[in-house]
Amino acid sequence: MVDTASALIIPSIIQIQLVDLNGIDVPLGNVLLSIHIFAHRKNDFLLQPFVTDSGGRATITKEDIMSEVEAHYDSGLMDYVSVESAKPQVQISVTEPSQIQRSLKSRSTLWTTLLRGESRRWASIDELLDVYRNCTNDKVTRHSVTARWDLGRASAQHLVQVERRQALFGLLFVPDRQVAWAKLLGWIMEAGDHSHCGTM
Repeated sequence: MVDTASALIIPSIIQIQLVDLNGIDVPLGNVLLSIHIFAHRKNDFLLQPFVTDSGGRATITKEDIMSEVEAHYDSGLMDYVSVESAKPQVQISVTEPSQIQRSLKSRSTLWTTLLRGESRRWASIDELLDVYRNCTNDKVTRHSVTARWDLGRASAQHLVQVERRQALFGLLFVPDRQVAWAKLLGWIMEAGDHSHCGTM
């Protein structure tokens, strides 16, 4: 259902913190985050990459968001309307490793120079490629959080839950055999989508 009651208002500062399932901070750097902005019509915006620091926190400015929006316009890949006319709901996610690989490939073969707007975030295309190559997204499971940006607040804080991937031998120490097998089955099902960062 389209929400026409309010419009998207991007905060000046957005702070995103990785936390575990108990709400405790996860201090893991180089985790790439994506922000999905939903359009009322035409195409959505999938903005990335936004990178966590060693404390597992990413600080994103409105200028960062608008730089990535400008890059979308410049890519010419799809038809977009003004981002200000988008829905107020946004989704913040830990970027899937498969998406990171697609981005790395496209920026290595198709868009091999910085797009308009990206030069305000990155010094060169090589710096952007290194961000993708050096990511640590394969060390955590992927979760997302839905937020609403329509209150005109100067800042917004969001928590994104993640779970560190355990080493396979760690299953030997799981007391509940059914839980161990469930975890293993989940990893197997993810295998096709679990490509390591930095393989290109």
